[in-house]
Amino acid sequence: MSLSELSTELDGLIIQQLPQYALHALTLTNKYYRGLAEPYLYRNIKVHDTSKYSMARLALNLVVRKELARYIRSFELVYIRENRVTARAFDIVRMVKANVKANHLETEILDDRLENVRENFLTRSPEVKKIIQDLAGPLCGPQFTLKRFTGQFLGFLLTIILLLATKLEHLQLEDIDDEIPHEACWERWQGFNQRASGKPYPFHKLKCLELSIGAEASIPILPPTESLKIRGQGDSRLCWLPHNGLRAIGGMCSLELQDVHISQDDLETMISLPQIRSMKHLKMTRIGHPTLETYNYRRLSQLLSTSLPILKTLEWIGEDGVYLH
Repeated sequence: MSLSELSTELDGLIIQQLPQYALHALTLTNKYYRGLAEPYLYRNIKVHDTSKYSMARLALNLVVRKELARYIRSFELVYIRENRVTARAFDIVRMVKANVKANHLETEILDDRLENVRENFLTRSPEVKKIIQDLAGPLCGPQFTLKRFTGQFLGFLLTIILLLATKLEHLQLEDIDDEIPHEACWERWQGFNQRASGKPYPFHKLKCLELSIGAEASIPILPPTESLKIRGQGDSRLCWLPHNGLRAIGGMCSLELQDVHISQDDLETMISLPQIRSMKHLKMTRIGHPTLETYNYRRLSQLLSTSLPILKTLEWIGEDGVYLH
C-alpha cells in the first residue's frame, strides 16, 4: 500500500470515530479551506498528454461542479515527445530494464483509474449531453457521442474543458489535430444566441492563444484574441486565418508564426485582412515556402505600410538569420 493510500485509510478510520458534532465541525472546516484554495488551484492548469487520468478527473470535476470552471484563467496542454529525450541509449535501456515491472504495474493501476472515470462519465451521460447542447448546440451533435471514450477520449475531455471554461484568458495547445478544439472554436463564431441571451459562451474572454500544430494538422478555425502564436512541426499544411466577418479575428495586436508553410499569395491576403488592421507586433520565423525565396520584400514593405498603419515592430527571421527587422 502506498503512503497516500495509507493516509487516506487512516483518515477514514479517524473520521469514523468522531462524534457527530466534531464531524460536523470538521466538514465545515474542510468546506471553508477548500473554498479558499479552489480559486488558486484551478486558476492556471497545465497538464501533459501522458496524464490522461488528470485530464479525465479535471473534466469530471467540472461536469459535477460547474462552478469550478469559472476559476480557470489559463490552460496548457503540453505533449511529451520521445525525440526530446537526450539521455544516451544504454542509459535508457538500463533504466527501462530496472523499472519495467513497476511501470507495468503502474500502467494497470492507471488503466483501472481511467476506466472508473469513464464509468462515472457514462453514468452522467445525460448531464454531459445537456452541457454540450447548452454550450455548442447542433454544431457538436453526432460527433459528441459516447464513442469518443474509445478512440478519442483525450479530445473529448479537452473539448469538454474548453466548453466549460468560459472565463479562459490564455490557452496553449500542442500537437493539435483538426477536430480537438474545432467544435469549441467554431462555437465562437456561431454563439450569437448565447450573446443575445446574456449567457456565457466559450472563448469570449480569450486574450492569448498559442497553438503548436502537428505534422499532419492544419490550423482550425480560431477565436478572436489579442495575441496569437502558431508554431508548426515538420511539414505542416497551409496556415490560414478566418476572415468571414469583422468579428472573425477581433482586435488582434500581436501575431507570431513559426515553422509554418505559407505561400506568397496567402501571406499578402492575410496581411490585407481588415480584421488585423490594428496589428502592432508581427513576427515571422522560418515560414519556409518556395514562392518566398524570390519574394519582393519591397512590395511587402509597401503592403505593410498601407494595411497595418499602426504596426510598431516587425521581425522576419529566415533559416540563416533576420531578413527584416
